[in-house]
Amino acid sequence: MRKEKAKKKSYLEINNLIEEDILFFFLFLIGYPESKPSEINYKEILKLRFKNLNEYNISRILIKLAEDTNLKIDNENFNIQVNKETVTFIRKGISKYIENFMQGNLIPINRDCLLYEKQKKIFKKILKKRAKERGKSVLIKENEIPEDYRLIETMMSLEIEGFIKIITIYNSKDLNDKIYYRVVAEVENKLLKKQSKPKKEAKKKNRSAPTCHPKKGLGYLKIKSSSDGKLIGPVKSRHFMLLNFLTKQGLDKNITFERAYNAIREGRHQNRKNYNNEDEIENALENAKKRLQKNQLMKPLIIIIDKEKRRISLMFNSRR
Repeated sequence: MRKEKAKKKSYLEINNLIEEDILFFFLFLIGYPESKPSEINYKEILKLRFKNLNEYNISRILIKLAEDTNLKIDNENFNIQVNKETVTFIRKGISKYIENFMQGNLIPINRDCLLYEKQKKIFKKILKKRAKERGKSVLIKENEIPEDYRLIETMMSLEIEGFIKIITIYNSKDLNDKIYYRVVAEVENKLLKKQSKPKKEAKKKNRSAPTCHPKKGLGYLKIKSSSDGKLIGPVKSRHFMLLNFLTKQGLDKNITFERAYNAIREGRHQNRKNYNNEDEIENALENAKKRLQKNQLMKPLIIIIDKEKRRISLMFNSRR
């Protein structure tokens, strides 16, 4: 009998909480936050200062990436060519890793102090205080947060929620420096404004959260609690499935492209082979958005697609 070839992985699989060294190394390879192909000399990697990651483990990571993607290792010139496929492979994996971190899927049961929601409160206090003292551009060091808290993962999670924009993540090459990792970020207004204000404004405008309802094979949108549902389209249409998914996630939530696309792949779309094609995912979401925005009943709402961060969100249209 023929042995079937193992399916090539489409993204970096990280199923457990990993050491900061490894996470930083992956981010370094893709040039986060820009995330673009590049050529790196191996000597530059050796200049990085890690807590536990050694040269042997670095080599193993690079060899594995070369097997899973088209990462090129030039042993003669000590150059590593990180191409688009490798960048996509790592970025998708890190995206899923951070998503799982935010949902608490990576945290051991006996370490609930590491849950994102608990860490978020501490980080937000630190960021607010720093922003008031020194302006919106802030530098956070790992020694400024409680021991065992996750600096990189939590800051990346806060960025997904729209509280900050990460400028750079780096580690110190100074052998005498006890602080390894630092994150420079721009604090967004969403973090600085009081949470009570949006609630009061929402009450004044009498806006309730929009919901979707299927009925006899057709999908309806309900924006006001007192209003009747407005017809959007067939329940199995991609544009209705996208709207239904986004309303269930809630307003102003930054959802990854992959999660949103997975929600509209039900039924006849589920067996599509090009599920992992980035262009296919992006085009499908764009087309669904266009179908929705053409509908006059959708005017109170707007769908935002951020291609750079690969996030999609639903919110009230501020122009109305």
